[in-house]
Amino acid sequence: MEQLKPDLLLLQEVIEPVRFSTSARWRVAWSNAEAKGEKLAWGSAAMSLGPGAIAIDLPQFSGWVSALELNEFTGPDGNARRIRIFSVHAPSGAGSYPKVVNSILDTIAPFSADCDVIVGGDFNLTVGARHVSEARKTSRADQQVQERLRDEFGLMNCWQAANPDQALPQTLRWAKEPTFPYHCDGLFVPVSWREHLRACNVVSGPEWNAFSDHNPVVAEFGKFARTD
Repeated sequence: MEQLKPDLLLLQEVIEPVRFSTSARWRVAWSNAEAKGEKLAWGSAAMSLGPGAIAIDLPQFSGWVSALELNEFTGPDGNARRIRIFSVHAPSGAGSYPKVVNSILDTIAPFSADCDVIVGGDFNLTVGARHVSEARKTSRADQQVQERLRDEFGLMNCWQAANPDQALPQTLRWAKEPTFPYHCDGLFVPVSWREHLRACNVVSGPEWNAFSDHNPVVAEFGKFARTD
């Protein structure tokens, strides 16, 4: 948090953020994830700097999907608007991951009609388009999830938009295959933000590896420079 100085954070498999976020400026939605009827020590968190944030209750996926409504969020174009952010972690054991993610999107859909939406996190499926030359292939079910985020929700994949025509980088260092380029973590924002996207990177290295087996996806936006 000190190095990247984010305005918004979408975290998964994280302990209660109040234990590591000491700034009173952070607004947080978090709860324990549950598995097999038991509460786990971690959950997903949606976090925003500044006032005016309200937690959104999503009981169907409590602890797996956390959300905040920001009533006066200043977007990359400099205009204030209502925005809702969703931190997603697709749970295992509830069916195939595409089926689970589609159920999560069904839950989010009613909240996307009258505002901008950001959806990000660990989807446990491939969230970007792969080149034919890449060793790992993407299932049709995973592609349909990507298409739904684009066509139904009007969202773009930040990494793909900022890094066109590049092979997908690894975001998951799975213990069984730590070098395989799994790309299951993504950040999706409104397509209208494309012209303001400066960069999107998958952060890796020894410092991050000590925290998690996932590499963070970090997007940077700048204000639109108007020309007449």
